[in-house]
Amino acid sequence: MNSDEMFLRNKMHYEVPGRAEIYARKTSLHKAEEVIFAHLAGKMRGQPVLDIGVGQGRTTPYLRALSDLYVGIDYSANMLNACRAKYPDAALLLCDGRQLSFGDETFEVVYFCWNAIDDLDHEDRLRILGEVHRVLRKGGVFFFSSHNRDGRLPSAFDFGGFVGARRPLELVTKNTARVGRYLFNVYNHLRNRKHERHLPHYSIVNDGDRFRLMTYYIDKESQIAQLEAAGFGDVEVVGLDGSFVARDERCRDNWLFYIARKG
Repeated sequence: MNSDEMFLRNKMHYEVPGRAEIYARKTSLHKAEEVIFAHLAGKMRGQPVLDIGVGQGRTTPYLRALSDLYVGIDYSANMLNACRAKYPDAALLLCDGRQLSFGDETFEVVYFCWNAIDDLDHEDRLRILGEVHRVLRKGGVFFFSSHNRDGRLPSAFDFGGFVGARRPLELVTKNTARVGRYLFNVYNHLRNRKHERHLPHYSIVNDGDRFRLMTYYIDKESQIAQLEAAGFGDVEVVGLDGSFVARDERCRDNWLFYIARKG
């Protein structure tokens, strides 16, 4: 599977009817986001902020509260329309993060939301890092989350066991559905595992949407090196509980947040 195939496959996930409504149920910030938003509040206040992968607008009200120069973008028209319906007065644009339609040094802060950068292959990921670096002002901040290869990788073969119920019919119904989901996951994985890649500095792993998608995984050390190679420095790492993680500290969280500055 090449970069374009991975891009299109994962993009279609967000265009499925009803998908935006599912994401719209999620309105709160993660603990790590709460910590980072507070950490960067002074940097964002009154400054131009770009929210990439805005989706149905989960982060929109929080970032707009910090900056009236907020811009949100998404490459999915389906997701963006849902966001526009909730925030009709917000600056929301249909835009591909691989080719940002903004001038050089436009933004003080850029956020790539909720692991969305991991929907892309390695080549496209590097393109996005280059584009974010271009549109950031000198000293500007880029932060995002990414799947951690040192965490627990997903497995379609994890069944999880049967569940109990008080009534026999309920017991049968629940466990039949549970087995059905498990077999569906295994079937999808057997079809898609040929697309997996495990390279020295990153992996492309079959997971997401019942094992129908491919996802980019990278360890902390490799992600910091990747950011530094793209021209970013002073990288900070935040775990899921909101605690800052030292560069030499091993972290097993399923994903990590990175804060990087344009030198």
